[in-house]
This record gives sequence, structure tokens and C-alpha cells, in this order.
Amino acid sequence: MLVRRSMSTRRHSAQDVAARAISTSIVASPTTAEPLRILMVTARYLPDIGGTEVHTKELAERLAALGHDVTVLTTDLWDELPGVEWTSRVRIRRVRAWPADRDYYFAPSIFRIVTRGRWDIVHCQGYHTLVAPITMLAAWRARIPFVVSFHSGGHSSAFRRAIRGMQRRALRPLLARAHRLVGGSTFEAQYFEKKLGLPSEKFAVVPVVAHLPVVTAPDPESDGTTLLVSIGRLERYKGHHRAIEAMPLVIEQVPNARLRVVGDGPYESELWRLAEELGVDDDVEIKSIPLDRRDEMAHLLHRASLVISLSEYESAGLAVREALAARRQALLLQTSALTELAESPLVQQIPMQSTKEQIARAIVEQLRRPAIADAARNPTWDSCVAAYDAIYRAAVRDARCVS
Repeated sequence: MLVRRSMSTRRHSAQDVAARAISTSIVASPTTAEPLRILMVTARYLPDIGGTEVHTKELAERLAALGHDVTVLTTDLWDELPGVEWTSRVRIRRVRAWPADRDYYFAPSIFRIVTRGRWDIVHCQGYHTLVAPITMLAAWRARIPFVVSFHSGGHSSAFRRAIRGMQRRALRPLLARAHRLVGGSTFEAQYFEKKLGLPSEKFAVVPVVAHLPVVTAPDPESDGTTLLVSIGRLERYKGHHRAIEAMPLVIEQVPNARLRVVGDGPYESELWRLAEELGVDDDVEIKSIPLDRRDEMAHLLHRASLVISLSEYESAGLAVREALAARRQALLLQTSALTELAESPLVQQIPMQSTKEQIARAIVEQLRRPAIADAARNPTWDSCVAAYDAIYRAAVRDARCVS
């Protein structure tokens, strides 16, 4: 159920895949190269909120600032937003999608816009919905090179998780025609390389970028609260409920501990019910932060004593990367792309099967650890834009050679 908008086969080492990512970042200066006509297609875009939306916006605006002609093609389930608008030199086109109360996003107009446009490259952001196969099929029919960034995620529905394999097999013929299949982490690229059985040369890694406004004087907690923060869409697989279940045990040892859950989604009422049943509803706050209020997110993270991610699946772990960039400690499950963050001295990881007692103990132990500096270098938007610029230009060059 969609919640309406509230605002190959062989396995390669991490070093091998990372090396392929590094190679894509070597690119001629965009100021001297020919500008490209880029079409980015995504099921959702601003003002909808999510990691894919943030990434697409930031990448599109930065590419446009370099002189590229960038259009974002997306859907409008409710027919409430302008069909065409401009923001930060990026043209946004919205088309109707059906049904409005599901997340299938069947938008047939996408095919016509892709095939009739004079695009040099098509970039499909995300693969989950019906937007992806329509986009890939249209680009292939029009002989336009295309790139796919997976932006994969989990799902609270057992049925939806069960059919993911069938979905990947159905999409494989189209994915095989992409110039590059891009993972936001080494884990994600390796995962799809194994599941799709496509050659390693088809894949690239462009790490997601944690980018928040600089906070020079973070607001202190006036009441002396020890703030715990759990960030992510309100779905069961994100694990917010496990943090809430641990709170009574945490409060026994840290009486001033409070939990802020940041996000929106269909699981909100269940999370509130759980907090009330456990008697911690006064110690838990569930509230989203609009995408255009990044300064508010930055201040929240800087006030946090600990950021928690008990998610069962993360393709890149953007929220955690933002927390680490803000030098916050993080408690994570040992799963998916979160395992790539284990080298940071700010990170503690616990097993997927951890009980609420084990989670509470890990939280308290980490709160009692002395602050640790982390000088790890984070990916930048400059490196991300350069990597995609290189991928696009290689795709266009190869397509021209074939034609």
C-alpha cells in the first residue's frame, strides 16, 4: 500500500569492484567536453521523500550546473503537481501513473517521451517499479544508450520479497542491454552481479554521497537528554520497532535516554501502538523531516549521542553515512551494505538475530564509550558527478561507434 505524499556469476572481491568504480572517475574536464542531453527517469521525485529522490535531485542539479541539458522524467500519482517545471536548471516532467493507491507506477506515457526525445543518454534511477522496464524498453527501441542505478531496498511484504527473484529474471534481458549497471555500494554491485549472472564488466560502483549542511554550533539538548536516532522509511524491515522494544531496558540504565524515529510510511501507527504498549510513548518521538530542510537533519544528527540502524537490508546506507560524516556513533546490524561501514571506529555491529536484551546492552555499552574521532574520507559529490559523467560519455561514444 502506498502512503500518500506527506510533503557474471563468479564472485569478485570488494577490491575488484571498487577498482572498477575508481576507473570510472577518470574523466576529461566537463567544461571542455561536449554537453550531453541527459534524461533521468525515476518513479518518484521531489516533493516525495526518499534516498533515490535525494540522489537523483543532487546529481541532476550538479550535472546541469556543469552545462549538461538535464531532464528528470517522473510520475504524479495524484495529478496535483505541474506537468513541467524548472528547478536549478533542471527540467522536470511529470506524467500520470496508475493505480494511485499502489506502488506499481504504471506510466505508459514514459515510453513516448523516451522514444521521441533527442536524448544522448537515458539514466534509469531505480528498478523496482514498472517505470524501469518501460524506460529500458523505450531506450532500447530508440537505440539510445542507457544506464541503470539499482537503488535497491527491502520490503515489508513477504510476498513482494518472495517475487524479487522472478522480477530480476524478467528484467534480466533488458538489464543486459544497459551500458552500465551501477551499485551505490560494493555490496549492491556484487549482489546483482551474482543474482543476474551478467559479466563483471557490466557493473560499476559509484558510492552514495553523504552530504549535509555544516553545523558550526549545534543546538545542545537543554534538558540533558541522551538522544538516540533511528532514521529510515517507516516499514517493518527498517527495524525501528526493534529499537522501540529495547527502550524500556535502555531507560533502566540510562534514564534520560530518548528515541527519535525519523521517517514516514505505512508502519507509523504500529510503531506508536508498540511504544504505548511498552509504556515508552513519552520517551519516543516519531516525526519525519522534509527533504528541503537538510539543515534540520544536520542539527538533529549533531545532537544525537547514537544513531541506530537495525534495518534488514540497505543497498548503500545513506542515512548512516550521513551520521558518520557528522562524526556520530552508530549501531548497525551485520547485513547488506552496512557491513562496509564496519571499519569506522564509530561503528558497532551486532548480529541480525540479536534479541531486544542484546540490542539494549549494545546501545548502553556504546553510549558509555568515549568519543572517538574518525578521519575516514567520505565520497564527495565531485567524485560522484565525475564518475557518472565518465559512464555517460563512454556509453555515448560506444553507441556512436556501433551506429
